Parts: sequence; C-alpha cells; structure tokens
Amino acid sequence: MTHISLDEVSSTNTWLAQHAAELPHLTMVTAARQIAGRGQRGNSWESEPGANLTFSLLIRPEDMPARSQFSISEATALAVTDLLATYGLTATVKWPNDIYVGDRKICGILIEHAVMGTSIMHSIIGVGLNVNQTRFISDAPNPVSLLQLTVSDFSEQSELSELSESSELSELSEQSELSEFSDKSDNSDYSDNSDSSDSSDSSEKSDNSDYSDSARRYNLDQLRTQLASLLEKRLASVSTPTDREATHTAFLQRLYRGDGQFYPYRDRATGLTFKAVIADIEPIGLLHLRLPDGTERTYAFKEVEYLLPQHS
Repeated sequence: MTHISLDEVSSTNTWLAQHAAELPHLTMVTAARQIAGRGQRGNSWESEPGANLTFSLLIRPEDMPARSQFSISEATALAVTDLLATYGLTATVKWPNDIYVGDRKICGILIEHAVMGTSIMHSIIGVGLNVNQTRFISDAPNPVSLLQLTVSDFSEQSELSELSESSELSELSEQSELSEFSDKSDNSDYSDNSDSSDSSDSSEKSDNSDYSDSARRYNLDQLRTQLASLLEKRLASVSTPTDREATHTAFLQRLYRGDGQFYPYRDRATGLTFKAVIADIEPIGLLHLRLPDGTERTYAFKEVEYLLPQHS
C-alpha cells in the first residue's frame, strides 16, 4: 500500500479525487489536519489536529459492478470494527456506514465512486476515526474516542506502542456479538442524531477534559498500519459474488440496532417519527424497516434518520 502523508489539507477525499488519475490502487492519504473534512450529507467532520486517524484510500476494484458498490462500504465498516475489536471494543455499524460503540459514534466513513458505464473505475474511501480527542465542540451528538472508551485500562497497556502489527492481527476474531440496546418506549429521551459528525454536551466535555493530560495517547501510525492491513484484507474479499455475499452476512451480524428490537426513526420526507425494527438491508444498501403493525418501509441513503438517546 502506498502512503502519502500531508500536514494540512482541505479534505483528504478532495485531495485524492484531484490526484486520482496519477495514483495507483491502494494509495492512502493521511493528514494531521483537515480544515474542511467532509461527512455524510455534506456535514463537516470535527477532528482535533494530530489527535485522530483521518485518511482517504484510493482503490481500483477489478470487474466491480456499480450495482455492487455497497459491498465496498460494508467491507470498510467491517475493517474498522475488526480494528476496534483488537482493543477490546465491540463496535457495530449504523446503516449505512457509521461505526458506533454502544450509542456513541467513534468513526465516520464517506465513500465516493467514479463509475463508467456499469462498472466502478475507482473508489475513494474516507475514514475519520476518533482516537485521542477528548473534547468535541461542534453541536452534533454523541461522539466518543478510543481513548475515552479505554482510558480506565490505558495505564495497563504499557507496551501498546511496541506491539507488532502481526501480533495484533493474530488476535482478531469474528466477533458477531452485538451490543445490547433497550427498547425505549418514550421518544422524549431521544434527539435527532442522524449521520453527521458528532460532539458531546457540555457536561461530558468538562468530565473528559483531563484525559489527554493524565493518560497516554494512542500511536496513530500504529493504528494506521493496522487498519491499512485490515482494509486491504476486507476489500480483497468483495471481488466475487460469493465473497460479497459473505461480506454482507458479516455486515448484518454487526449491525447497530440489529437485535430485533423496536427503535425510533424519523422519515425525512414527511417529518413523522415512528418505531420500527430493522427487517433487512439489501445487498445494494436499501434499508427495510418493519413497523409494529407488520408493514414495511424501504429507505435509501439519507431518507430516514435514527433518533438516538441523549447522553447527559
């Protein structure tokens, strides 16, 4: 994998798109600071300079039909959950591709495809993983970082920066166990926390203010190397229809709110809120929600919002 490191860039996705024609398959671009990082639906991605893992990856899939592009999203999301599993975290994928631990967002993914005819020419995979940041100042909800989630055990990881990539990867297992989510009967405890970049409320900011001073910080280069290997492995596993089917099955097993319980959502077209259970996600990415009366609604990206519990 080719790695290009930049000090500052408007957006690694934008930079990579501008230079895609001259770069090979599996080119990763990282930046210590993104001044206009992008998330889903044009939202900005909040990232403290030098604190988090932010990068974009150029891939050139061979014989990948455009209709199968969601497989790339699934493979990317699974690679991130694989990485977090090596640090003892059970992460799930909030459709279509945000990564959550519990009800809190730790990673955002933005994938852009260049299509010619019915095939994908190249894809640019943007990943923003919260690692060492402990204060989030934007008004988006429920962010969390790797350091915040593991700070109580961090002092025990004295050899963290010296762990080899091979030893970490050998401990990977297919963790399909989902986090437990309770069914909330009262929507008043929920806010509109869709797929934008996240930030916590003022009480959490003050509680977390001392983490970066009192705890060690994770090694971003090590994390990047680990995730690059996991991405390469996962993305190589969607080259055939059989492989894509297996990836889709694994994706469903790690699905946020995939526990068969009813949760609140909002239809963006009508503004109406409703409770539903995830009935299915099609291989092309369409979400099927089943209402309590047994009827189903089908949504494409950006057509429905998850209503998430607020953290006080």
